[in-house]
Amino acid sequence: MSLKKKDKEGVWINFAYSGVYLKYLGGSKMDIKFKKVKNCLIVYPTGEIDHHTSEVLKKEIDRHCESTMSKNIIVDFGNVNFMDSSGIGMIIGRYKYTHGKGGKTVVTGVSDNLRKIFTLSGLGRIIKIYPTVEDAVENI
Repeated sequence: MSLKKKDKEGVWINFAYSGVYLKYLGGSKMDIKFKKVKNCLIVYPTGEIDHHTSEVLKKEIDRHCESTMSKNIIVDFGNVNFMDSSGIGMIIGRYKYTHGKGGKTVVTGVSDNLRKIFTLSGLGRIIKIYPTVEDAVENI
């Protein structure tokens, strides 16, 4: 579904909504919702980002990015309770994807545990972390 709405400056913004429910062997489950605001694809994963879910998450983000012609990707980690090294790889891949198109990949809603992963892995040096999706949209 796609909606149009005026933002606070009176500029029309397209909102595109869709969702994918993923269930995989090994018990990993993930729900993914997408929203487009301005030139940003906002990704709302819920659940675990591990070797069972990261590949499909990557493909779904790429597919939605292409179909909505989004230059930037914002991943909201507010409902992610676990991420392993395959999630790190997925984020690095989205960074390379958007960087190659002149865009950015940023994250929001990062818990203390996930922030440690971002810091220890070095992701925090290349991926900007914003407190909220709204902050990311305004500053990207």
